[in-house]
Amino acid sequence: MSSACAYIGLIKHGNDIYEGNCQPILSFVQNLGTNLKVTQQKLDKLVSAYLDGDIEKEIYLEKKEELTKQKLSLLKQKEDFGQKGKN
Repeated sequence: MSSACAYIGLIKHGNDIYEGNCQPILSFVQNLGTNLKVTQQKLDKLVSAYLDGDIEKEIYLEKKEELTKQKLSLLKQKEDFGQKGKN
């Protein structure tokens, strides 16, 4: 087991302690990172589409709010996970 895995394996996450098997935690962290990246890419495409005149302002604002909320939720999950790891 790698030292990173050993460290992560000791992190208390919710009511579960993952001893020796850090795969669930690694998957969670990887999914968070992937979802954040995808959400940011969607925001970037949305801005480009709006600036190019491909979508109306009302649709742009609705989608921007939706994606921004999604991004903030993911960042909060990432922050919360980091806090649990420090406890």
